[in-house]
Amino acid sequence: MKTTRCCSALLSTDVPAAAAFYRASFQFAALFTSDGSLHLQSTEDSSANRAIEAQDYPSVPALARHRTGGAILNFAVSDPQGHRHRLIAHGLQVTPPLHDEDLGQRHFIVAAPDGRLVDGTRPAPPGAKFAAHCAADAPPE
Repeated sequence: MKTTRCCSALLSTDVPAAAAFYRASFQFAALFTSDGSLHLQSTEDSSANRAIEAQDYPSVPALARHRTGGAILNFAVSDPQGHRHRLIAHGLQVTPPLHDEDLGQRHFIVAAPDGRLVDGTRPAPPGAKFAAHCAADAPPE
């Protein structure tokens, strides 16, 4: 089997607010919109896609129609510092401060309107402890 694309579908209690957040914060545009379901694609990279569905949308199985948690969405961004400043200027709470992790990323985290955490990240040199764990041929984020 060949995987040709991977797109996460996010469940939301407020699809328009979620869509507005990803449009304004990460330059996504709607490719498909219907009552309770939409497909977004980055205006800067067509391989970056995100779907948003209402938690009670008919195609969502009953066992998934509750608030989900325990996930942080990662978005690779070219300029984490500039992106972070732009989000703060739009009134979003960005925490913790922009920082480098020893495992090889520079990042910040912002909360989407529904409380979901979104990580803006860019590769950074790994610390000595993690350098040996990085695949030599791993593609950059």
